[in-house]
Amino acid sequence: MEDVWFIGPLMIKEKWILYVVAAIVSYLVLKVLTKVKGIDPRVIESVWNAAMVFLIVWKGSYAVFYPLQTVKNPIALLYFTGGEKGVVLGFIAVLLYLFLRSKKEALAFSLYIDMTLLTLLTALCTYTLGRLVLDQPISIVWWFEIILYLILIAYWFIKSNADKLLWPETLMWFSLGNIALSYYKPQIPILLGLSFSQWTYIVVSIIAIIISYKGFLKDK
Repeated sequence: MEDVWFIGPLMIKEKWILYVVAAIVSYLVLKVLTKVKGIDPRVIESVWNAAMVFLIVWKGSYAVFYPLQTVKNPIALLYFTGGEKGVVLGFIAVLLYLFLRSKKEALAFSLYIDMTLLTLLTALCTYTLGRLVLDQPISIVWWFEIILYLILIAYWFIKSNADKLLWPETLMWFSLGNIALSYYKPQIPILLGLSFSQWTYIVVSIIAIIISYKGFLKDK
């Protein structure tokens, strides 16, 4: 998607506008949710700080994975990212940040993960819906992605008062759903016919399943 919008003399890529809209919608949903569910408002600040941590690590990961190119052309950091590997590194940084915040603020780590995952699902759903409305031709995969995100969001709202961890099962179905949908998207195999993103989802699914059924990291 490389369509651009012209706002006066400015030329802005359509996808960046959708990123902003997705961020605003997810922020509003998170803000309303904290009030309705009586969740500590400090979680909002932590989740958005985590988003900034992700962006910084994701952008800066180009220097980690391509150090020689970065030394030769430092300005490349403005235009390139670490790609899928950078995304994984960014989420690892987010988990570390949220863990430290949970200890500092004496709030359950699972609460931070729940809110972050719900924010991510809302942002992805909004972004994909925007692509569905604006882009042509329409991809049927986008419909399935939106349905997946809406089901997971609805699942969280229905089960949010239960005395159990929600994020492991949510993350498990998110990963399994994306593994299935990935077969309808272009992939570059790296091992056993599977791409880096597919292997990442597989690993995340296994970890989520173990946590879900063994009850690890459950806050007392």
